[in-house]
Amino acid sequence: MNDKKLNLTYRCTTTDMRQHTSQESNFRQQKEVRANQFSAELLIPNHIATPYLAELDITFESVSALADMFNVSRTSTAIRLVELSSSPCMLICYDRTGNRRWFRRSHIIPEHFWPHKKIITPKAVSLLGTAEEVDADTWIDQEKAVFYSVTQSTFSNAYGTLVLLWWKDEAHLLA
Repeated sequence: MNDKKLNLTYRCTTTDMRQHTSQESNFRQQKEVRANQFSAELLIPNHIATPYLAELDITFESVSALADMFNVSRTSTAIRLVELSSSPCMLICYDRTGNRRWFRRSHIIPEHFWPHKKIITPKAVSLLGTAEEVDADTWIDQEKAVFYSVTQSTFSNAYGTLVLLWWKDEAHLLA
């Protein structure tokens, strides 16, 4: 749809497919990012999903409900939830060894909020459960994160562990 008259063929790599923002000089990444954005809007349209988001907590229970509603994967739904949410939230993906693979933050989260690159005990984190309040420094690599908490919700898939964080108190974002 984006490039239908250009008749361009290319082979994207696994790395290209994992991109959610592209380097200006990387043509394949630009194409893949546009394709991902198009498919996200096609499968979970903003104008349809947004009214539901106002009623939901930022948890994987909510993600599962939306995934069932739109008939898409939980991972895709969680990414879209973070993109569309008016609540401060973040989605982090860690591999089985505890290394951060990627993350998304909602537009409300300041850019200086970064998740840890590595978690020490990935097996302990992988315990699935309902949302719970935890110290923010468990996940966030910021000096003042020791002074506040976030709500975490986790689930595992074939690639690793996804962690969904929700700042119920937006005042902590000003730290």
